[in-house]
Amino acid sequence: MKSVSNKEPRKSHFDDTQQSEENVNSSDSSASNSDLNKPIKIEVLAVHHQHQRHKRHPNKPIKIEVLAVANEKVVESINSLIRQLSSNPVDMTLNDLSKIIRSPNSFLIVSQVREDIIGMLTLIVIRIPTGIKAFIEDVVVDERFRGQSIGEKLVEKATEIARQEGSHSIDLTSKPSRVAANELYKKVGFKQRETNVYRLKF
Repeated sequence: MKSVSNKEPRKSHFDDTQQSEENVNSSDSSASNSDLNKPIKIEVLAVHHQHQRHKRHPNKPIKIEVLAVANEKVVESINSLIRQLSSNPVDMTLNDLSKIIRSPNSFLIVSQVREDIIGMLTLIVIRIPTGIKAFIEDVVVDERFRGQSIGEKLVEKATEIARQEGSHSIDLTSKPSRVAANELYKKVGFKQRETNVYRLKF
C-alpha cells in the first residue's frame, strides 16, 4: 500500500472491510496473509484501469503541423489511419511517404499526441492557367480520439496554408454516408456546390 499512498486515502467500502478484518485479526492470529492482501489487489487494479483510461484520453496538447520527417514508425502510423479511412486500403511505403513530403504541391498535415500520429489531412496546392487551386484529400482521425475537434483543427491548418500559398478557395469531396465529416465541413464554412464529379479508372 505504501507505493500508492501518496494521495489522501478515499473512504470506501474497501476501507470498512479492511478495518473489520484488522479487528478480527487482533483476536485471531491465525488469519492468512492472502486475506490481508485482498484490499491491496483491488487498489492496484484500480490504478491500472486509471492508467489505461489516461492513455485513451491524453491530457497533453495535440499538435497540428505539416509532416516533415519520414521514417518507418511514421509510415506505420499513416497506414493505420488509411485502414480506417478506406474499405480497400493500400499500404504506403517509406518511399511513397518521402515523395509526398518532398513534393512542393502537397502538404501532409498531421495531428500528434506526444510522438503518436492520431489524425491526418492532405492539402494539394497547384497552379493552373486560371489561378492557384487548393484541394483537401484523405481526412481521417483515429477512431480512439474522435469527438475532440481534431478534424476541425486539421482543416483550419489547411486553410491557413492554402491562403499563404495564394489560393482563394479550397475544394473537397465527401461521401454522403460520412455524416460526421460532412457536418464538420459545413461547420467550418464549406458550401456544397452544384456540380458533377467524374472519375476515370485505369
